[in-house]
Amino acid sequence: MSAAQEPGPVLHPADEAEVAEAVRAAAAAGGRVAVHRPASAGAVELRLDRLARILEIDGGDLVARVEAGVPLPVLEEALRARGLRFVPAEGPRPGPDGTAGALYACGAGHARTLKYGAAKHFLLGSRTVLGTGAVLSTGGRTVKNVTGYDLTRFLHAPLAHLGIAVELTLKLLPQPPARRTLRARLPAGEAAALARLLRERVRPAYLLWADGTARRLAGAPGTEELLQVELDGEAEEVREGAAAFGDMVWHARGWAEEAGAGEAGPGPFDAPGALLADELKVEPEGAAAVVAAFAAGARARGLQAGLQGRLAEGVLSVRLADAGRAAEALALAASCGARLAGRWAREQGRPAPEPLAGLERALAGKVDPGRVLWW
Repeated sequence: MSAAQEPGPVLHPADEAEVAEAVRAAAAAGGRVAVHRPASAGAVELRLDRLARILEIDGGDLVARVEAGVPLPVLEEALRARGLRFVPAEGPRPGPDGTAGALYACGAGHARTLKYGAAKHFLLGSRTVLGTGAVLSTGGRTVKNVTGYDLTRFLHAPLAHLGIAVELTLKLLPQPPARRTLRARLPAGEAAALARLLRERVRPAYLLWADGTARRLAGAPGTEELLQVELDGEAEEVREGAAAFGDMVWHARGWAEEAGAGEAGPGPFDAPGALLADELKVEPEGAAAVVAAFAAGARARGLQAGLQGRLAEGVLSVRLADAGRAAEALALAASCGARLAGRWAREQGRPAPEPLAGLERALAGKVDPGRVLWW
């Protein structure tokens, strides 16, 4: 390997000042900096594992301030002890390194969007190191703190790489009085219709689905489709929702159980593996046709690929036995009627779909003229 091809240094800055200094040094040298992703040849990789403090938890204002490297399980545990929750921190949570910074930089998302909305709605403010090394403070401690452009959420749009968040201000909620997680095992083809009914009649906090292939690739036993819901709220509301869930599953020729019953090891929603997360968008009404066409196409190609995700919302992921066949799996999905979100392409260094890419390039020219962060 030549010197030009060798990876650059890996730095572990201890605070905001050291992050800013590393970026300024790279900018002065005409170099590049990578955060929350592997560095390409010659680039400096910054790892934020030392920026892992919870700076403040304010139960009165329902706000937390954290450094970007704080692990989400650590934050979740600290909040639970005070009767609070940061919804996107709660599992199942796929993602690159499981930190608050990666949640937003890489668009790791969260399971509970069905009831609580996207993770961006829980981001109130940030301190961000720009590509020049300057530090920009945006947002504040309340939801209604934006009178012009919402720079906080724009700077931290998934995979945009317009800045490095070093501190985040997060919206909290109280813990619900009751919570229950249920699973249903269903014959192939039954889940799509049931997912729509559950969304309308039960309104779960989340509704996750996996086909038989995705379950097998995740190491879970069985060949049936799996539907998992979490119900939260007042105790009576949860009891009624659980009874309705069991009744609807029975009519769909499946059987329901408490999550974890009869299933050893992690389920397909939190097991590691080659997963193209939230890459496919489908109309919920047409999801069944897309799923069936994808399964038939994968079998015809000898492609070990399954689908899983938020079926009632039309947001699906692809689980693969061979990550080298990702492009083939996505092409198949597109031919079956799914829309590609472009996440995988961006992770490969390709531009975002227009017109978003044009807008990002224009802003990057202002905040990162040397293209230190934005590649």
